[in-house]
Amino acid sequence: MNNNTLRISRWVLSLELVVCFFPITVGWFDAVFGDSGVTRLSSSVIGKYFLDTPLNTSILGMMIGGAVVGLVGPIGLFLTLRAVTTGRGLRSRTIGIAMIAGVVSYAIASVMLRLVGGPGAYAATIDFIVLMIMLPAVGIAHLMYLATPVGPKVVRS
Repeated sequence: MNNNTLRISRWVLSLELVVCFFPITVGWFDAVFGDSGVTRLSSSVIGKYFLDTPLNTSILGMMIGGAVVGLVGPIGLFLTLRAVTTGRGLRSRTIGIAMIAGVVSYAIASVMLRLVGGPGAYAATIDFIVLMIMLPAVGIAHLMYLATPVGPKVVRS
């Protein structure tokens, strides 16, 4: 590892990024396909349990939002595989910033729902914030950094 950069060997990179993206991938899979996942929601279940109060409607929105934002995990694992095999990072700053903004905004919404809804509301715990927000954001930032050119900039006059 060069001490002046964040560039590391590919096997260390693969380990780092799998640790960053695996928890949110498991969370996404559960939010979509688990026992209480959004694919199991029918109109009768939504009408019976989620449309009674504004708080329950917000929880339904958080469930659907978690299924959408959780896509950061599988996409991040795909980008990890690409970075390890080809050495290419995430070149699109727009996609990287959108992925980071998605997980951060989901964390903010989760904390706000917890404050409004009380202790029984959708919980934003420290382990949730670390595993599902901070690790993916750091992994995406590192993939974006790896896409920057190496070496000094050449200025032509």
